[in-house]
Amino acid sequence: MIGFFVNVLALRSDLGGNPSFSELLRRVKETTLGGYDHQLVPFEKVVDQMITNRDMSRSPLFR
Repeated sequence: MIGFFVNVLALRSDLGGNPSFSELLRRVKETTLGGYDHQLVPFEKVVDQMITNRDMSRSPLFR
């Protein structure tokens, strides 16, 4: 097989409260590990659950 195979793993980071760099790394690590636990869920299913009115002119990865 030849091709470009990518598994999109959408993650959301919380930057609230002006965290220190080490706190930000801890939050990103926690979010990433949680994302890996659910990486087999199809991205379209995640988008359908998160966004009720989908705007087709925008990518669902970024707001």
